[in-house]
Amino acid sequence: MFTHIAVVRDLVDIQYKEYQERQQNALKYVTEEWSQIEYELLRERGLWGPPIGSHLDKWMLEMTEGPCRMRKKMVRNDMFYIQYPYMPETEHETNLLSDFSSKPPEPTDDIIPQKKPASYRRAISYDSKEYYMRLASGSPAVFQDTVEESSEGEAAQQEPEHGEDTIARVKGLVKPPLKRSRSAPDGGNEENQDQLQDQIAEGSSIDEEEKTDNTTLLRLLEEGEKIQHMYRCARVQGLDTSEGLLLFGKEHFYVIDGFTMTATREIRDIETLPPNMHEPIIPRGARQGPSQLKRTCSIFAYEDIKEVHKRRYLLQPIAVEVFSGDGRNYLLAFQKGVRNKVYQRFLAVVPSLTDSSESVSGQRPNTSVEQGSGLLSTLVGERSVTQRWERGEISNFQYLMHLNTLAGRSYNDLMQYPVFPWILADYDSEELDLSNSKTFRNLAKPMGAQTDERLAQYKKRYKDWEDPNGETPAYHYGTHYSSAMIVASYLVRMEPFTQIFLRLQVASRMARSLEM
Repeated sequence: MFTHIAVVRDLVDIQYKEYQERQQNALKYVTEEWSQIEYELLRERGLWGPPIGSHLDKWMLEMTEGPCRMRKKMVRNDMFYIQYPYMPETEHETNLLSDFSSKPPEPTDDIIPQKKPASYRRAISYDSKEYYMRLASGSPAVFQDTVEESSEGEAAQQEPEHGEDTIARVKGLVKPPLKRSRSAPDGGNEENQDQLQDQIAEGSSIDEEEKTDNTTLLRLLEEGEKIQHMYRCARVQGLDTSEGLLLFGKEHFYVIDGFTMTATREIRDIETLPPNMHEPIIPRGARQGPSQLKRTCSIFAYEDIKEVHKRRYLLQPIAVEVFSGDGRNYLLAFQKGVRNKVYQRFLAVVPSLTDSSESVSGQRPNTSVEQGSGLLSTLVGERSVTQRWERGEISNFQYLMHLNTLAGRSYNDLMQYPVFPWILADYDSEELDLSNSKTFRNLAKPMGAQTDERLAQYKKRYKDWEDPNGETPAYHYGTHYSSAMIVASYLVRMEPFTQIFLRLQVASRMARSLEM
């Protein structure tokens, strides 16, 4: 008797726990949806947005690309005052330090170590105090708690497990249509409908925790969507990665952060998985610190995809970059051996990739960079990209971005950021004489050989190099011409590159001259 009561009690406890998890999951979903709706209504130029801006509004570069891969769009930076908070103790210490520095030091027998000003430990903004005073009405503690909670809320989502496969082996991931969607043919297909019902029935037999994760994922899909292929991926943006799933449906594909597919073919939320149940796609230690990317669900229609390119990431051929007609582009990394399967899947679902009329950089995709030697090209007067640039038909930016795109360089990876050559050699004159050849650098020589002094310096390094272990050969250049630190240094005055710079380095290492 008591045994049966204990069994029933345990069953009720489990069901109640599962009910609570479902309620929390639904609340989280509704809260995120409402936050997005509220933001769209209250943003600048929104329906109920502010009629005029404020000098306290801060802006950052948006990742969306315009024509010819130009990025000009600035959006409001809602994280600015969290990243650069007002700290009263910092202001107090700074005032004390300035007062102390204005007075001559008094002699004393005891040497008391000076406390390092907090301004050296965390970046601040001159506008943070005014923002804080308006927001918190003179209560520093309230605002400080808000900052700490928000910073914790932006914690990284670093995520899980194995690769690819057809969706037939993944349980319960078919969204039942409330109405016939655009992807369903007129009259329907009885065989497909039967298969759909079988998969829904099969999904009802899985455990409740997996059901919760599946339900969350299904909410993100288009109505009536049927996922046909699924791959684990990691979305790369700047210094951060966010692992998730790449889903191929009938008319759309999805990049959904925060979910993974386990070795048992189950769909799980990464936040609910213990660390020993998955292995991240990006090796541990490849990124410093937690990811700061927000979890997103991105939906792309196949007809909007303009280009898909194979890419390298962390010096490995494991990534693809997808370009959409609306200016979005994603760099997606996969486990080894999966990248080519994903690329072939894109070619299968987007036939227009093979005959696109114009590339994202504004050129015909099959146009050669240099002049072609074929008779047909000569007869029809086909011009190479270089010829179009020489004739002034495309700008310097278009030409160089086309070369960067072909070379595999991407805005999404700071280690492979697009590069533009140094053009000028004169950084001293108030006005440049463009008719003087000495104004420009010699493009036939590398930067290390632009002057006799620099050339002698690098030659001496090569000649005098000695490795006691004999493992490292002699070299001229000790660093690469482009890296994440170099990119962030040049773009440090604009967010999000300011934050990237602070994560990588300290202010004392900032460049002071272009002639260095």
